[in-house]
Amino acid sequence: MSSPPSEDFNNNFRPPAVAPSVSGQTITSQSGIIPELTPQEYREAISFHAKQTTRQSAYPGQNFEDLDLFLERGLISRATPTCLSSHINSRGNISASRSPSVNTLASPSPVTLYTLQHSSEHRTANGANVYRKVEHLDTASQLSQHLQSTPAFPRTNSATSRRCSTTNNSNNNQNKSHVLFLAGYPTPEWLTTIGSLIQVDPQHYERHLSFLSRQPYYTVPSLPSTEQNIIFLRFITIGRRYSKGNAQEHIDRLREHGTTEMERYRHHLKLNREENVKPGDSIVRRYYVLDDEHFVIEQDISVSLNFTSKQWVALVLFDSGNDLLESIRGPWLDEDDHVDPPGTRCKTNFLPTIRHRAKLALKSKKYIFPHEEQGKSGEAPQVASLLRRDYGKSLDWATMKLDPFYALHELFEYSAASELQFLNLVENKLASETNYEALLATETVSLSNLLYTLEILQAHSRRLAETIEKIKCRGSAQWPHTPENTELEKKAREAADVLLRDFKFLQAKAHNLAQRCERSMTVIMNNANIAESKRAIEQAKRVGKLTMLAFFYVPLSFTASFFGMNFEQFATGPYLGIWVWFVVTVPVMLLSIAFYHWDMSKALRYGAEILSKAKRGIHG
Repeated sequence: MSSPPSEDFNNNFRPPAVAPSVSGQTITSQSGIIPELTPQEYREAISFHAKQTTRQSAYPGQNFEDLDLFLERGLISRATPTCLSSHINSRGNISASRSPSVNTLASPSPVTLYTLQHSSEHRTANGANVYRKVEHLDTASQLSQHLQSTPAFPRTNSATSRRCSTTNNSNNNQNKSHVLFLAGYPTPEWLTTIGSLIQVDPQHYERHLSFLSRQPYYTVPSLPSTEQNIIFLRFITIGRRYSKGNAQEHIDRLREHGTTEMERYRHHLKLNREENVKPGDSIVRRYYVLDDEHFVIEQDISVSLNFTSKQWVALVLFDSGNDLLESIRGPWLDEDDHVDPPGTRCKTNFLPTIRHRAKLALKSKKYIFPHEEQGKSGEAPQVASLLRRDYGKSLDWATMKLDPFYALHELFEYSAASELQFLNLVENKLASETNYEALLATETVSLSNLLYTLEILQAHSRRLAETIEKIKCRGSAQWPHTPENTELEKKAREAADVLLRDFKFLQAKAHNLAQRCERSMTVIMNNANIAESKRAIEQAKRVGKLTMLAFFYVPLSFTASFFGMNFEQFATGPYLGIWVWFVVTVPVMLLSIAFYHWDMSKALRYGAEILSKAKRGIHG
């Protein structure tokens, strides 16, 4: 019996330029036994698939061409992944297309690894203790060391570790679980290194780096069955700018300007040049102008679960990296030329994403960063950029270790909080445009604004529906979960139920707002039709008045023209008196008015009846 296609490919394919793996080790994944690849072999495997066309394979890979080109640039540069500060310092200056920096404080590493593992000491009656360790990685070799060896976990509580109880067997106690964050614009070196270490499905990279695509193949959205192991989340940041005018023409210009600038922004992302974009820069997917005061930017989180020996690794690709003021410039930033020195401040500011938690105000000190870790450089900070710096602090780490979907709870929670804030803003904007007074005063309501908002809400409804499906199956049916009928299983199930309830609420809210837009558009169109009908009626009345005047002046014009004709009877003899014209005009005008009020159709019907009776009398 033949082997499965995935095994055939991995066993038979060996790029000529790559020597066989020295270790000869294999790892087990959901798709079967896959040979352990080096970063070079991982990249060349993607390159091989990207070159397959319909002439060579029933599974063409042209949609991976842009990912292949992106990874190839990293191979040509031969650069080692380093922290973001080294890229800034080696450049020496910043391109004009980038946002100016307030100061040169180095940004944190874009790669953060969270490791959860049981300690072999200090066992309790309920099982072994679980510790969390946080590592901000600067080089790929550090990541390899942490994933291939067991780190020494602290035996006491600290700012980066906490102890909690669990009930697991000895095999689970030996396993490790990881959540790996890669923030902002990634480097090819990090992608190939991570991909080779934990066998990342290249489709995860291809989808997350969709902004690199030059030729659309219309593969998105994909079938749910093809992305069972990948989760896509969206988070929104609300921006506020100083209002310069609320005229609809001004709002339309802002939207047109935003569309043009976003095309230029995506072009810089595709170029992948150091003067345009540096590793760790924040990525913005979409930009919407709601009115002259508020706008929103949308960014993505993509997660894939990957398995290695005795551990699972949740890879989180996070669009929020460097401060937006330090990243590629986009239409969301507006320099204030009136502030000295020019270009150091922006007229816009971003509203924080508020996340509610029970009695949070009473224990806020627990979540504050140390003074040396608090941001000092950016003037356009995002809560999202802080999420990965102390992730999982509100979760139970024992449950996180066993249930990867529960380990992603804070990501879903943050996405829901940002979505709610956005929908509340849209609801507030619609309230001012769709209330009773505004709909009556149709000149104050713009149909284009409602249509613009409707398209945004429909897109959000679709994304929320996809997220709900992921929550229902808790990531995927193949994902590991906590043991059944345990306290940890109950905690993980309750957390998933909370997410499901919240996202269903958000979906219903987005749907209701979309319906409100549609109803308002219908009312506006009906009001426009009624107003047009009223104008037609008024015009008909004016035409009626003009007709009355015509019936008055036409007889006068007729008689005047009659007496002005150059006939022989008027050329000789004594002149006629003016009274003759009046004598003739009055009967003619009376006759015209009689014809105006006389219903000719009734006269014809009456004449037809008389004629019919006459014929019957003759033949009778």
